[in-house]
Amino acid sequence: MWAGDAAGAATIINAGIRVTRGNLASVATNAADVLTAIHYERIVEMPMAAAGISFFEMRGFNKLQAGTLLHFPVPGKALESIPADNYTFGGTDGTAGVDYSSSGWR
Repeated sequence: MWAGDAAGAATIINAGIRVTRGNLASVATNAADVLTAIHYERIVEMPMAAAGISFFEMRGFNKLQAGTLLHFPVPGKALESIPADNYTFGGTDGTAGVDYSSSGWR
């Protein structure tokens, strides 16, 4: 897909177990459908592959649940060495889309 060949990517996706074992519909050859299928497959297949992969996949596609933090705070020891005040963030305090997710599953 990233080489600009949506039809080729769709062919590869449709030849896999997504269609044969998963009984999902074949992916259309347009870029939007191919990217949606790739995202779905990554969410299904890789949650146990590495710590945080689901979070980073969802953040990359701007699909985190509303109110989810978008970046982690600076560790307290680092703030104390500057010196700067300790802080926390998350929920819906701050700027939407900068400090926390304002989107979610669409």
